Amino acid sequence: MAFQARCRCFVLVTLMAGVLSARAAAQDPVKVGPNIYKTLFENDRVRVCDVRFKPGDSIAMHSHPDHFVYVIAPGKIKLSDPDGKTKLMENKAEEVVWIKAETHSAENIGTTEFHGLVFELKGSGEKAEPPAGVPDTVKAAPAIHKVLFENDRVRVIDVRMKAGDKLPMHSHPAFVVYPFTDSKMKMTGADGKATEVQAKTGQVIWNEPVTHAVENIGTTEAHVLDVELKQ
Repeated sequence: MAFQARCRCFVLVTLMAGVLSARAAAQDPVKVGPNIYKTLFENDRVRVCDVRFKPGDSIAMHSHPDHFVYVIAPGKIKLSDPDGKTKLMENKAEEVVWIKAETHSAENIGTTEFHGLVFELKGSGEKAEPPAGVPDTVKAAPAIHKVLFENDRVRVIDVRMKAGDKLPMHSHPAFVVYPFTDSKMKMTGADGKATEVQAKTGQVIWNEPVTHAVENIGTTEAHVLDVELKQ
């Protein structure tokens, strides 16, 4: 009996060592799977990656901080953690999937290519307070905005502005813009100064906290994803 107990103890220790080793060996997904993860933008607040899994593609064990996935083209992704537990990520296009910090490997076990955007959040500072008396962007123009996801760290907004559409004066905390279309906008600050901004499809744009009005001065609808960082 004592020998069996020692054997069970040895097996348990070996398994735990394997788990800890896997966690310790987990790396940056961009380094582990450069054919799958492509960094589009990175600063000290956020990293944005374009992610594409062809059917059968897999990526070895890697780690993420708190992050979310915006699904562009759905697939069937199996996530496996260092303990061997698995879960499926099978979502529709334009869905947002929030995932707390974790270590996992991933494999496309479906028949279609998965394409998504991964937004990794860095750190958690003080809560960003909007300027007094200035509405946030969703309240300023609810017909133009659709909140896809919101928690205590981030708000993800689908924004569609037809040619000629205007957004009245409103505020944002620090935020990231991902354009799905080319666009031409006129931004007017709280001081009345106006600037023209042209955005290209897939060009990630970082913005510090701002109060401004916006007008689509282009000839086509502008479609962007706004990711507001609350902390």
